[in-house]
Amino acid sequence: MRLPCLLCDDNGRTVDCALLDISAIGAKVKLELGPGAGECVDLGGIRRLGIASLVHFPVEVIWRDGSVVGLRFLSDAQEATEAIKRLLPQCVPADDIETDAA
Repeated sequence: MRLPCLLCDDNGRTVDCALLDISAIGAKVKLELGPGAGECVDLGGIRRLGIASLVHFPVEVIWRDGSVVGLRFLSDAQEATEAIKRLLPQCVPADDIETDAA
């Protein structure tokens, strides 16, 4: 499931994206841009990642492959882990959780 997110710079500029992967140290997102626009978007000033309007992480861009971007969290890994736990109910609907009923 892709969660909507925003990359934000210090001047209030935002770039829509979708969360592809997340861990305690970073995230991978896909830029949600029009056809052909992905390569020309400057991400040099990006400072924050906001996920589903629920949590915000200070970040730095560490790699980019077209419209897919790798981000490193600048906050403590424990803080990131706690924020990710708050996201889990939004990411995984209760109906999709498998239980061991043995």
